[in-house]
Amino acid sequence: MTGFLRDWISPGNDLQHPFNAAVVMPTIVRPVIVEALRSIFAQEFPGRIQVLYLLRKSALARAGLA
Repeated sequence: MTGFLRDWISPGNDLQHPFNAAVVMPTIVRPVIVEALRSIFAQEFPGRIQVLYLLRKSALARAGLA
């Protein structure tokens, strides 16, 4: 499997503008990832938040994504 990088950004936002906070989420592709993301973005934080997912290759294989 080749590596990939995705970004999701609201229209009008600049990817070159620095983030104010970063959240690093190691995961093994569990359904609770959705709840975790909702929790992050439900925070009353005036700045930009960067979310990084760390997926193990074995987790991708188990999820049928490898």
